[in-house]
Formats: sequence, structure tokens, C-alpha cells
Amino acid sequence: MPLVGQSSKTKEVEAEVEAEGQPKGPTVWYHNGSLVGFFSSVHILPETGTIIVVLVNSSPKSDAADWTGQFLVEEMIRWSKKNDFLALAKTSAEAYDDMWVRLPLDIAKARSPGKHTQPLSVYAGRYYNKIGNWFIEVVHDSDGLEFSFQGRATQTNRLEPFGTDVFSWSLTEAESRARGRWPDLDVSTSVFYFGDDGHGNVTTLRWEHELDLPEGKHLSRRQVPLHPKIEKPTMSYI
Repeated sequence: MPLVGQSSKTKEVEAEVEAEGQPKGPTVWYHNGSLVGFFSSVHILPETGTIIVVLVNSSPKSDAADWTGQFLVEEMIRWSKKNDFLALAKTSAEAYDDMWVRLPLDIAKARSPGKHTQPLSVYAGRYYNKIGNWFIEVVHDSDGLEFSFQGRATQTNRLEPFGTDVFSWSLTEAESRARGRWPDLDVSTSVFYFGDDGHGNVTTLRWEHELDLPEGKHLSRRQVPLHPKIEKPTMSYI
């Protein structure tokens, strides 16, 4: 079932399959895959020995790899009720652009009047995952707070107050593409929750980085990584 746009919040469009002269249609084995900037699909028709592989090396505004493969399948087995993939692509592009317009508005709407309970400098530090090979670095400067994934200058963003001990961040569509980030356009993925140890010391950071994992990623503030032998951080993308 292809998605209109890349975000899981967008509506789904079900492509109806009806093969000419075959009520149940031929057998089609299908799989897809994706990384930031790379999309793929494979359709296998065992009855004809046909394999259709589509590779996309960019971040499209639609389910381009899937829909291209489905279009070719339709042509090969002569579906009598074909999908209008051009119309779907236009709808997808419009929905994708609209999501980027709505995201900062949704963040502003969800922002709480509550304020942080600590001086901004208290939130600064490195917050590591459990095995100590990935971290978010929070820095305090004259303009407030900023953070970076793995301490990388190319992955630096400003943090804005979002609630009590909670801060938000957001990117434009162009910034997201340039930094190789997956467009999970939801307020929850744009918020950091800080926690303390009960004595006023900020020690944890929780980030709901995936919509399918509402519990989020829990990071702990440390002076050094758990495994000091790791000299170079891993990739900044989760």
C-alpha cells in the first residue's frame, strides 16, 4: 500500500489490482526498502519469470520507487483498471510540501507556557546512548542552547523552549535534505525532554525519534563515553 508522501502521517492510497482475464490476478512477490536519499522496490512475477527492480538515489516527494514498479507491473500483465500514478504523484508532492509548512505551526501550537526550571547552562553536556557509541551534545552560548548529533558541526540545530525542561527544534525542507535527515514531520520527533536526578542535576535526555517507538530513545549525560576506546563516533543518523 503506497504512501502519499514520505511521512507516515500522510494518508494511504491503496492501488487496486485487477488483471485482465484473471479474476484473482497473477502472483506477484513484492518488497521495498529505503534509507535517507535511497529508495527501492522489487516486483517478481514467478509465472512469467519477470523481475522488476527500481532504484532511486534521491529523496522524492512520493513513493516513486514503489509506484514506478507498480506501473511497470500493470503494463506487463495488462491490468484493466489502472492506477493514475501521475495524479498520485501530484497529490503526494502537494501533501509533502504542505507538511513542511504545517510543522513549525504545529510546534508553536503545541508549545506549553511552562518554563525551564534550571539555568540554561545546566542542560549543556553530552548525552550518550546505553552502549556509549552515539551521543547528542548540547551547548550553551550567548543566544541560548544548541545541539548537535555526534558533536558534528553539520548536524547543529538551535533549541527553543517548549515547556518545563522541554525544548524543541525544527528544520526547513532544504536543511533536512542537506543534512540527510529522514522527514518524520511530526511534533513529537522535534522535541527533547530533559530529566534530573532529584537534586537539580540534569542527567537525562529523552527523544521520541521514531513514531513507531513512542517510548523514545533515553540518553544519559556522561563526561566520557562508556567505551573510551571508541575514538570516532558512528554515523549521525539514527
